[in-house]
Amino acid sequence: MGAGPARSIFASVQVVALFMLLTLHPVSGLTEIGELVEVGDMVTARYNHTADLLSDGKVLVCGGTLDGETPIPDAEVFDPDSGTWERGASMTECRMRHATALLDGRVIAAGGYRGPPGAHPSLLADYYNKGAVSSSSCEIYDPSIDEWSAGPPLITGRFWHSIVPLPSGGLLAIGGLNVSTGALSSCEILEEGGMEWVAGPAMNHARARFTATVLPNGSILVTGGHDGTDKTGSASCELYVPSEGVWVEVADMNKGRGYHAASLLHDGRVIVTGGFSFPTEPDHSDGEIYDPKEDSWTLVGEMSFPRHNHDSVVFDDGAVVVIGGSNCATGGCHSTFDLYDTGSGEWKDTGVLNLGRKWTTVTRLDDTRVLIAGGKTCDAPSDFSEVYVYDQGGGGENDTPFPALYLLIAAPSSFLIVHRLFAPRERTPLRNVRTPETGRAG
Repeated sequence: MGAGPARSIFASVQVVALFMLLTLHPVSGLTEIGELVEVGDMVTARYNHTADLLSDGKVLVCGGTLDGETPIPDAEVFDPDSGTWERGASMTECRMRHATALLDGRVIAAGGYRGPPGAHPSLLADYYNKGAVSSSSCEIYDPSIDEWSAGPPLITGRFWHSIVPLPSGGLLAIGGLNVSTGALSSCEILEEGGMEWVAGPAMNHARARFTATVLPNGSILVTGGHDGTDKTGSASCELYVPSEGVWVEVADMNKGRGYHAASLLHDGRVIVTGGFSFPTEPDHSDGEIYDPKEDSWTLVGEMSFPRHNHDSVVFDDGAVVVIGGSNCATGGCHSTFDLYDTGSGEWKDTGVLNLGRKWTTVTRLDDTRVLIAGGKTCDAPSDFSEVYVYDQGGGGENDTPFPALYLLIAAPSSFLIVHRLFAPRERTPLRNVRTPETGRAG
């Protein structure tokens, strides 16, 4: 065979190979969108704590527990510029499963749980008549002087509740658990500059371990939770309308959820993820979105793992990251985290944390950075913290099906074309191997 026909045959093989590479359905690799950066350990290991972003960009963490039963008063502050933690003034009262909110640049901490050994604070039967306490006290932290001062006490002691801002500048304390009566439907209002909490309109349903999300119009969407008698997740939802001072029942979620997470999307809708349905049933691995204009819920697909006791954050481009949590089916703590692309409506298995844990706090620092602090591993409280740096323009999947194939078949003249079409974009990958439900990744 002459050189000419040989070159023609080889060129034909090149074209066929290139066509195959263009049309083969790619095998997706692990999506890696951004970078995980280890920062300094916390001063105190803890879980069931709270975290609040202060006006200067620092983060206040307070309270929590080391054993699930005994609260601590310790507080500390994270400086994102130095990546370090510094001990702050301790609260005047030990708190866990309390609630916090911003108040004129200060932080108010309200309620919480104190219980004797063996009094697990989940259901009324677990702590009733066992000497447990649901706190009604409040205190206020002033970051400018690193000092806590007494605040007006709640009318009703409560924990596993929520405190959210009102359009008037005041605060609304919602639901929760009380050691004498169980789940609460009652709500309390602290007006801006007020010196006491006053009774507000009660919800239509008593609930704890729910989510409360402030909508763009100031209304507050409450979703799911449980009623304190068992851990069955509720599908019911209701909306507080501040201008009318009433709670209105809205459409139920597609599934009962408790211990789930919720975030406000930029278009005014709300996404909820995961959650606990019932102790003998698997956790949910899906999410759903509420449209307040249509009063309807739409399921939005599956995360990489079922999870509860996790958290979620929304970035500027609309992406939603869901981090950590646990799985009732295995008892494990998740190191995986997932990203929901609101544009494509798809979930991306984003990567793994350096340490799998639940009851961690997830705080958005700025446009691209999220602080993940503390939490509980499968068997111990953690002082570990890390920052997830989201790559808004990068990520995607490694869609090259068989990279060696075109290197062997294609001639050097076509290598650059194929390489530009198929090579993954350069980015700093997450530095972990997959260990979805273990401790620190290798």
